[in-house]
Amino acid sequence: MQKDKVNAYSPIEKELWHGTGNDAAQLISNTGFKRGVGKQNGRIYGDGTYFAKDASYSLRYGSNGMLILADVLTGRSEDVGLNNRPSTPPGIDSFRAQSGEIYVIFDDAQSLPKYLVTV
Repeated sequence: MQKDKVNAYSPIEKELWHGTGNDAAQLISNTGFKRGVGKQNGRIYGDGTYFAKDASYSLRYGSNGMLILADVLTGRSEDVGLNNRPSTPPGIDSFRAQSGEIYVIFDDAQSLPKYLVTV
């Protein structure tokens, strides 16, 4: 991820979990995360790709116990809640929800699947 010089900063990279079904897990493993492809769950914090700090949280969203551990560039995050869901403002790379337990990114290039884990 590259930022322009006006809004330059060090990107923040985190290892985060993504829960999904078997078919979507295979697709993500082959092509990476693609917003809107195979979407099965809600979009409570907007149209993005959702990740969690804890595997147990993401496991609730994965059928057959499929989890993906990914490197995610969260960059500049804005805290959001159920009653505070703004559109993505300029200069914000991700939303952070539930006290930092969930991250939502809006650019497919911000994430890279590393491991497919079956629980």
